[in-house]
Amino acid sequence: MREERYILVSLLTLILIALASVSFGQYNINCPALCISAVILLTVTFLVYQQNSIYKGLWYKPSNVFLLSFLIVNFQYVFDLVVGFKKYSSFDYPETVNKMSVLCSYGLLAFMIGYYISSSLLKKKKRFSEKAFETHVRIDPIFISVVQVVLFGLWLLSVDYYALISGRAYGAVGHNRLATFAELLFYCSTLTLLVTVILNSRSLGQQKYKDFLQSISVVNWVVIGLYCIIRMFSGDRGPFLYTVLAVFFAYVASTRVKINLIKLILPAVGFILLMNLIGMARKDSLSMSFGTRISNAYTEFMGTTEGRFSDKTILPGTDELASSNLCNQIAINMVDYKGHPLHMGGYVVAEVVQCIPFVSSFLVNNLKISDKDLSSNMMMTEEYVGRSDIYQIGTTVIAESYFDFKTIGVILMMLIVGWSFYRVDNGICIRNPDSELALMVFMLLASMAVYIPRATFFGQLKNFVPMLVMFYISKILFQKKSRILKKH
Repeated sequence: MREERYILVSLLTLILIALASVSFGQYNINCPALCISAVILLTVTFLVYQQNSIYKGLWYKPSNVFLLSFLIVNFQYVFDLVVGFKKYSSFDYPETVNKMSVLCSYGLLAFMIGYYISSSLLKKKKRFSEKAFETHVRIDPIFISVVQVVLFGLWLLSVDYYALISGRAYGAVGHNRLATFAELLFYCSTLTLLVTVILNSRSLGQQKYKDFLQSISVVNWVVIGLYCIIRMFSGDRGPFLYTVLAVFFAYVASTRVKINLIKLILPAVGFILLMNLIGMARKDSLSMSFGTRISNAYTEFMGTTEGRFSDKTILPGTDELASSNLCNQIAINMVDYKGHPLHMGGYVVAEVVQCIPFVSSFLVNNLKISDKDLSSNMMMTEEYVGRSDIYQIGTTVIAESYFDFKTIGVILMMLIVGWSFYRVDNGICIRNPDSELALMVFMLLASMAVYIPRATFFGQLKNFVPMLVMFYISKILFQKKSRILKKH
């Protein structure tokens, strides 16, 4: 089988990774250098596989977004070290750097093997039924459209949006629970609305950009646009990015469009520049106009190779994302050097259980389970900062898995992530899944592909239940059925 060749090539990188892990001392630069060589070999192999598969030309598939983010989070600073931009002393925990390089290399290897295995297994499934016609449900999105607009209005009423745009506040002002809850549900309603667009495209035969735009109300597009603008200028650019990715992948899933690589790179570079200019502009005095701060930020950005969160770096534009590797350092330091006990899968279980609404507060308030036992983010924040009520450092998919079962935990988790993202790629870019539930999960993971490397995998599913409720209320009240000829 074709996948077996790529699995074999990937496994050969074990020689490089194993050599890096056992042959050199704690501060020997040859260790991260070998790991970077393994990363390059794995990435090239993955891209060659892509161009020799059904994903040829689909550079924007969700797994590629995940892979790019994963490489930045886990290897950008390591690459800086190898090329001389950084020294071991540039890291918060320099004694962990070589171990971190090896650990993340194993994670990348496991991700790609999981991806290839998933590809092989999916090909064995029967792709078409014997029926000449199939029934598709067409759902009038009016209910979800109204819910989305109402939630957006509720969010605006619960935050000082002028403070967000001007730079006087970041996120939900004063840890406003209503704002956080309204924004979460707004995101869920937007995703659910986009899922109905994809489902309806089956029976409507939507193939053009204009059809996609007309699939929901202008009011909903205006709401999405306003939300993205507010969040972009608030400094909390994550929600802006997740929403943009959700719309983009819904468009891809509905129209099966293929975008030229050049046309993809230019907007991406412009987008990264804009994100960094906004982030840098927020550091200037609020007495200046935002336009002046943007102008100053542009001058600073074009005249330096330094990142916002570190010294000189190979890609200043992605420095904020790369700074999340601190979590990997903390995890290794706590487990390997301070003897912190393993959680034996406790964090994975906690992430899955907390996807059920209100379970998190029940665990904390009724069962008196510590926040640190439910979230590696909380534990590492208290370890690094000393308190978590104002500032939190977050986590990574590598760090949290390491707390559970060390290297074995990282490998198992990344196998699952790789296996899952092949399904996501297939469901978004090639053939929508027959299951509505699967489509919702795929859209969730696709929109969060850039975020998962600096967070957790199963934690992204917390939005699934609210989406499920909205979707089935709409389906029960506003569904129509149509029969279309299946294309073989």
